[in-house]
Amino acid sequence: MARPREISVTAVRDAALDVFREHGYERTSMHDLAEHTGAGNGSIYAAFGSKRGLFLAALEAYCGARITLTSEAMAGEDGAREAVRRYLRSIADDCTADPRRLGCLMVRSLAELADRDPEVVGICRRTLDAMEERIAARIGTGTGAGTLAHEILLFSQALIQAGATATSRRELRDSADAYVDRLALA
Repeated sequence: MARPREISVTAVRDAALDVFREHGYERTSMHDLAEHTGAGNGSIYAAFGSKRGLFLAALEAYCGARITLTSEAMAGEDGAREAVRRYLRSIADDCTADPRRLGCLMVRSLAELADRDPEVVGICRRTLDAMEERIAARIGTGTGAGTLAHEILLFSQALIQAGATATSRRELRDSADAYVDRLALA
């Protein structure tokens, strides 16, 4: 029996992430994963235990990157309004960076698996909560800050959905700017 060859777990996970974004969990086969990651089935099973294990690792990595994107956008010395503008523009830029417009792995995963996979729902819920916490911390603790942070997060999700279509980066950024200009922020 051949030994599974050594692989870069991170490289395999990251390559699989794109496959799952494009095809979803159910429509992605082990053959697809082996082909796109360059790792054999045995190596994938040895590193991740199963297709589901690889999917969860990819989803966790994707969600971690969403939290980092939010944290980085909310950082800075400028006012809350400009931090929110930077956050929403970074979402618009991220959505349009890949010409394939694969969309959001969290949204795709929830649409596909929410009714039967509480672990996926939990990962996505924790991610959205963490993103909302970072927004709320940046915009302040005044009356309604939590509600406003939630609204901003929901608007970012609308940008992500629009970004999965042919909506241009300019249109997404213009929508983000118009939304931010209406907010009661300093």
